[in-house]
Amino acid sequence: MKRLVPFLLVVTLSLGQQVSGRDFSYMYQGQTLYFNYVNGSAQVTSEILQNPYYYHYPTGAVVIPDSVPYSGTMIPVTSIGAHAFAGCSGVTSLFVPPTVTSIDRVAFSGCRGLTSIAVANGNPVYDSRNGCNAIIETASGTLVKGSRTTIIPNDVKAIGPIAFSGLYGLTSIVIPDSVATIGGSAFSQCEELDSVVMGRDVKRIEEGVFAGCSSLTSIVIPDSVVYLGRYVFAECPSLTAITLGASVDTIESGAFYNCVGLRQVVLPASVTYIGQRAFYECRFLSTLTSLSTIPPAVGSDAFFGVSSLIPLYVPVGYVDVYRVAEGWDYFSNIHELPEVGIRPSEAEGDTRVYVRDGRILFECPHDAAQPPIHIYDAAGRLMDVRRQGDDTPFVAPVPGVYIVKVGNAPARKVVVTR
Repeated sequence: MKRLVPFLLVVTLSLGQQVSGRDFSYMYQGQTLYFNYVNGSAQVTSEILQNPYYYHYPTGAVVIPDSVPYSGTMIPVTSIGAHAFAGCSGVTSLFVPPTVTSIDRVAFSGCRGLTSIAVANGNPVYDSRNGCNAIIETASGTLVKGSRTTIIPNDVKAIGPIAFSGLYGLTSIVIPDSVATIGGSAFSQCEELDSVVMGRDVKRIEEGVFAGCSSLTSIVIPDSVVYLGRYVFAECPSLTAITLGASVDTIESGAFYNCVGLRQVVLPASVTYIGQRAFYECRFLSTLTSLSTIPPAVGSDAFFGVSSLIPLYVPVGYVDVYRVAEGWDYFSNIHELPEVGIRPSEAEGDTRVYVRDGRILFECPHDAAQPPIHIYDAAGRLMDVRRQGDDTPFVAPVPGVYIVKVGNAPARKVVVTR
């Protein structure tokens, strides 16, 4: 049952008010649409809960009319209700008229095939600015529904809950610097999503945002982020590299639940809380580094399935503090963080090695003979060799601890944090 936990959460997030059927149907541009009569206007609804075995799923292009006939008169279409297009994975394009001023957040749950979205000019509440192929709530700047071709405009302030959830064919997304919040399950179950570029002003990444993104291999959390929600990366088996920004304070329960691909994790000094089951069943984690001098509070089973024998690196002078801290006393192989860099006096040929911006750099006087430099990961695997005259930086594939050996000088460990 453990694998169901994050997905039950995602399903819960996608459930809104239940619909009770429909008052009438109307065929428009080849599609049969269902409506409820609400205070003199029409609300697009669904018949799926009333007649689940006989419901006609719209497919292809759906154009929502601005008015429909009811009891001998034309009434405006002003809203799209909960689950109005539930499970309509065959809908590929959507047009929203200027009369629609209310859209339930789960109106398009299950519309996994959406390729294009357009809101009519003149709509007072929503827009599709710059041809972005999305629905944006104009006043708040919140993107409420996206498609696989969405380009998020640079003035969008938030991405709403389940905005992209479950989309087929969404392989990459760029989140602009203007976005401050990413709502719950916004990209959950986007199984082909393998590239995410996150803006520099995101503050909160809410629960389940990337849950079930099975193709996602790496992600950089910017320094602006302070909060990672529950199950935010749950069930992302391909995720091998995560870079946590310098401001992350809270890592909620199940954040990396069953991320079996994770190898190294560096927790910034800002982290104060790690929720229960946060790294549950991350069983191939090979090293863990905590940069805080105060051991973060740890929830129950936070590291369940992680070997207690892996190296845990902590700040110099704080090994004993971590050994007795609740949750951290689980680990039996705790070491002081190595110095960042090699002292010139200890490096053969006066070669300096230091870390900057996720890279290991080398500096050797031009009149000195540079011995070969070998770079290993924390498990002792050779990653690269630098020969004489080659001073190009080594770009660390993931944050973590690396071992650098210059010629015959003693090997030194360096810590790459981002």
